[in-house]
Amino acid sequence: MTYPKNMDYRSVERSLKGSGNNFPNRCRGIAEMRPHSQTIHLHTVSRTSLRSSTDAKSYSSLATPCGIIAHEVTHWLDVVSTVWGQDYLVNVYDAYEAALRPDKEKREPDWWHVVHLYDLDRRTMAQPYYKEISLSGWPHNTGNPWTINFSCGLEFTCDGRPDLARPILFILFGDNPTDERIARHPLSIGSLLEAIAMHAEICTVASLCMQILDPDVRRTDLLIRSKEWERILYDPELTDYTAAVHLLSTRIKITEMVVAYRLAASLATACLNLTQKHFSQLRHPEKFKHFGLDRIEAFKAAGDRGFAFACIAFSAPQYFVAEDEGIWLNSALSSAGLPDVETIQSDAMQHMNQVSRQVTKRWILDYTRDYLLAQGRSIAFLRAQMSSDTSLTSINKAGIPVPQIFDSEADLFSVSSVNLDPIGFNAEAMHTAECNLDIFTRNFLTACRIARWPPG
Repeated sequence: MTYPKNMDYRSVERSLKGSGNNFPNRCRGIAEMRPHSQTIHLHTVSRTSLRSSTDAKSYSSLATPCGIIAHEVTHWLDVVSTVWGQDYLVNVYDAYEAALRPDKEKREPDWWHVVHLYDLDRRTMAQPYYKEISLSGWPHNTGNPWTINFSCGLEFTCDGRPDLARPILFILFGDNPTDERIARHPLSIGSLLEAIAMHAEICTVASLCMQILDPDVRRTDLLIRSKEWERILYDPELTDYTAAVHLLSTRIKITEMVVAYRLAASLATACLNLTQKHFSQLRHPEKFKHFGLDRIEAFKAAGDRGFAFACIAFSAPQYFVAEDEGIWLNSALSSAGLPDVETIQSDAMQHMNQVSRQVTKRWILDYTRDYLLAQGRSIAFLRAQMSSDTSLTSINKAGIPVPQIFDSEADLFSVSSVNLDPIGFNAEAMHTAECNLDIFTRNFLTACRIARWPPG
C-alpha cells in the first residue's frame, strides 16, 4: 500500500493557501502547525540561517525563531498527547478514510466524517461572528489591566437555529475604569492551546536570552521581548490567544505576566486531559448560576474545556510568588470538585488506551494514526515528569520525540535529537494527503454547508 499522493509535496503550500486552518497559530505568516497533517512549517526561516546563528552562538538571533518553533511544537504535542488531542486525531483520520481511501466502495454514507471534522475545526477557534472587537479606549497594560466579565450564548446549528446543546462562554474585556466594551471572545479550545504554546515560547526565548554574555545586552534584550509579550497580551485583536491568561490572572490576582502564563498553561493542560467522568464531577461557581442549570449541564455534557477552565479559575486560591505550583493547582482542582492532577493524568492515560483499543485499521493512513496515538501516550508520560520549564531545550532533555519541520524552502530538518520514525510518520506524504482532503472538503461543503455567494 502507498500513501495517497497526487502531487509534488512542494506545491502543497500553494494549494493550501486560503484553506482556512482553524488552529491557533499566532504567527501564521511566520509559522504554523497544521493539525490535519500534523506538520509544522516555518514560512520565513531557513535551516541554513538557524545553523549560522547556532554556529555563531548568536543567542539573540536564535531566540525569536526558536521561540516560534517551541510554540508550534507545543501545539503538535497537545494534538498527539492529550485526551482532547487524541480524540481529535481519530476524527481527522476518519475523515481521511471516508474521503481518500481509493479502494473503498459506496463512500457517500461516510462523508459526514468530513463535515464533522470541519465543524470541530470551526469550534476550535470560535468563528468571527461570535467575536466583537472595539479599538477604542485607553491603552492598557499589566499595571492597568482590562476589566473582565462574562456572558453566555449559544452556537448556531448549520441550518441557523440556536443549538441548546452547545452553549458558549464569553469573556467580556472592558476599559479600565469605565468598563466600556473592548472585546468579546469565546473561551475556546484555541484559547487553552495558545496559553500552553505561548508559555513554551516565552520559556524558550528567555532561556536563550539568558545565555547572552554581555549583561547590559542581555538585560535590554529581555526587556524588549517582555514589552512585546505585554503588547500581545493587551492587543484587542489577539484575545483569541490571551483570553485564558487574562481570566486566570484576574481571578487569582497575578500581575506578573510570565507567572500568569505559567499557571494558565498548567491549568489548561489539565483541562485538555479531562474525561467525561471529570466533567460530571465539575462544580460551577455561584457567578454562573444566572446562566441557568440547563446551560450549565449542557456545558458539562458537551465536555466544554473552556467552561471547565473558567470554573477552576473561579475556584482557584490566590497564588503567592514562590508558592509550590503543584500544590496551588491541586487546590484549584479540588475546589472545583475535581481530583488532583496525578489522578487526572492517570485517568487520561486510561482514556487514551481505550481510544487505541476502539479504533480499527482500514488502510495505510490508519497505521500513521496508530503510530501517533502510541507515541502520544509515551509523550504524555514524559510531559507529566517535566517541570514548569517547557522550553525547546527542556523538551529535548526529556527525550520527547518531535516531527521534522519544513523550513521556508520546504526542506525538512530536525530540531531534536529524538525524532519520529519516518516510516510511522511521513511528513511529506501527510502534508500532501492534507491537500487532497482539503480539495475534497471544499468541494463537498458546497453540497451541504457553504456555496458560492451570491448564487449563480
